[in-house]
Amino acid sequence: MMIQTIIVYSLFALALTYLGVRFFGKKKAKKSCGGDSCGC
Repeated sequence: MMIQTIIVYSLFALALTYLGVRFFGKKKAKKSCGGDSCGC
């Protein structure tokens, strides 16, 4: 039961991150950051 919950939460977080990146990437369209892990 615990492993299932962890998998569901990680999938949910991945989906949120993906949607956020697509949404904010279209709004800002800023490519001068040095990669994905810089937090801009």
